[in-house]
Amino acid sequence: MSEFLSDNDLMHLTGCQQRAKQIEVLKNNRIHYFERYDGKPVVAKEAIAFAVRGDSQPSDHTDDGFNLSALSAH
Repeated sequence: MSEFLSDNDLMHLTGCQQRAKQIEVLKNNRIHYFERYDGKPVVAKEAIAFAVRGDSQPSDHTDDGFNLSALSAH
């Protein structure tokens, strides 16, 4: 089983066949995706779960470990 939506799943989710329209729907719904070299959007099934819960992004990406306020102290 793949971790990513199939082409049919993506069409069902967005209601669109055109790549540009699929990307527009994904952006409007704040669903994280990446684009392949050919421009096709790829969506992880986990991204759908985050969108359904209302999370803007996976929790492990909210803290990147950088303390930017420490830079301004110098």
